[in-house]
Amino acid sequence: RLYDARYKPTEKPHCIIINGIKIPKKPDIKEKIDNIKKGKLTIACSAKWRKHKRLNDIINVIIELNKKIYCELIIIGKVKEKRKDLPYIKYVGNVQSGDVISYLKKAHIFIHLSWLEACPNSVVEAVGNYIPTICNNVGGTRQVIEETNGGLISECDDERLLDEFLYRNKLLDLESPPKIKYNIVVDDIIKLINNYENYFNQIDTKNINIINISNKYLTFINKVLKKKQFIKQHE
Repeated sequence: RLYDARYKPTEKPHCIIINGIKIPKKPDIKEKIDNIKKGKLTIACSAKWRKHKRLNDIINVIIELNKKIYCELIIIGKVKEKRKDLPYIKYVGNVQSGDVISYLKKAHIFIHLSWLEACPNSVVEAVGNYIPTICNNVGGTRQVIEETNGGLISECDDERLLDEFLYRNKLLDLESPPKIKYNIVVDDIIKLINNYENYFNQIDTKNINIINISNKYLTFINKVLKKKQFIKQHE
């Protein structure tokens, strides 16, 4: 959409290939289901935290969620300003990649509300490890969820703001992302929790399996090479 809006649709060979990871065996979630029934809910988020990643918005969503049901939030990645007044917020800082997966596997849900993300590896890692994910409705994150049935897309962002940037030449300020509708995200999290087993079972990782992703690249490269060869033969 960005390229087409600012320039024009390209006639050159092109395709969208999302990121991939090595997919582990699908886990047993009996313990997670039991914990949900006991009121022990854990949500995780992970990023290199900059303003457009909207960590404060994620925290505010968790604050509002805790007014209805208790949950803990695990924040992976370095955070400059920590909320010490919220005991249910757990900061683990920067960790090694293998440890990131360990924290993800402790979580029932992954949440990612970044403004205009392209293809976040953190979401691919979460869905690839069968963690149902809540994301917002703008940017490329939703495509990861759509192609994997990886969770729930929350209509918490005003897409008209994106259209102003795409089609009206407005400047995009990543340092001042728009606020999201917290109540919508909270309701969607509760919806996911109440149907947790269904959301877990519908996750399909084939479109982020690194083997399949590699084959997509090879297929596209071969397509480009064949087209160039054809053009050269008919010059």
